[in-house]
Amino acid sequence: MIEVFIRELWEGTTEFSLDLSRVEQALASLEVAARDIHEAALLIAPLNGFEMTPTEVELLGGIRIVQADSVDAPLEATSSEGSERSAWQPAYLAMVPLADASDGPRAALDRLHDLIRSLRLFKEGSVGLGPYAYAPVGDDTWRRMETGASPNRPGSYFLIESEVPRLEEFLRSFAEDSPANDRLAFAQQRFQFGCERSRPLDALSDHLLAIRSALGGDGVIDAPLAARAAALITGQADDEKSRERIEAAMDLELSFINGEDSTTAGDESSAYLAAWIEDSARHILHEAVLGSFGPNLNVAAEEILITGGLSGGEVSPVQMGSTAEWDVAVPEEVE
Repeated sequence: MIEVFIRELWEGTTEFSLDLSRVEQALASLEVAARDIHEAALLIAPLNGFEMTPTEVELLGGIRIVQADSVDAPLEATSSEGSERSAWQPAYLAMVPLADASDGPRAALDRLHDLIRSLRLFKEGSVGLGPYAYAPVGDDTWRRMETGASPNRPGSYFLIESEVPRLEEFLRSFAEDSPANDRLAFAQQRFQFGCERSRPLDALSDHLLAIRSALGGDGVIDAPLAARAAALITGQADDEKSRERIEAAMDLELSFINGEDSTTAGDESSAYLAAWIEDSARHILHEAVLGSFGPNLNVAAEEILITGGLSGGEVSPVQMGSTAEWDVAVPEEVE
């Protein structure tokens, strides 16, 4: 800082005389250089892989997503280098207000990570934070902090304007403190790990573990995991195709564990099956966050199976929830 101060005083001069205006300019530069990131008003970070049709959206808690060329931002944040984005494609930034508390920057960074988790659960696509976030501390002066984000999977994530209201609703549900969200914490974590793998096939175990975790616990009947998962994925009790796919994915996972390289699973390619499992895990967790399945996913899945069995003729729907089903007449055997 002393070196910068001296250079500001006499750079470009031929003598060491003091010019009051240059002294004031050098002191101003020194003051800016000494500012802490906590003195900034906001934190911004590049969104890798992200695109959208509106130029700007404002989301829950004052978080904004903006096209980079519409705001002042450091060149490093808008560069396409290392972002899996072509130079001609627009860059997008997430901006979050900094709190006055001492942990303001860290809390703001946590909110940016929550935004990425929410976007990944909201719809398919590849999105992630850049390696650094930036806070303005003066004219054209920025403080940089590491985001700790893992590189996101190659690909893109596209948000259209008509999806913004549903995204806002999802963000509110995702941010709620509830027993249901707490029970899904591990499943959501494993799903996020899978989204950071280089391809869905590498993430197969992560997404299967997310499904297993989400459907853990006691239920109404002793139904197989594949049947319960298929019921939540499609809402149907008799979806044999979905059950077969989940069972095939488990077999594929076992073959990977045993060091076997399988390109097909059942009558489908391994890559397609892994992508389908990822989409299915996303659907289950997405609907669970919105409260579509109630507080217990396992019970919700088995209720679908029970209802499907009853509606299939095992007993009349009128008898559901009563003891009447215990007295259903059984046809006499014909000798």
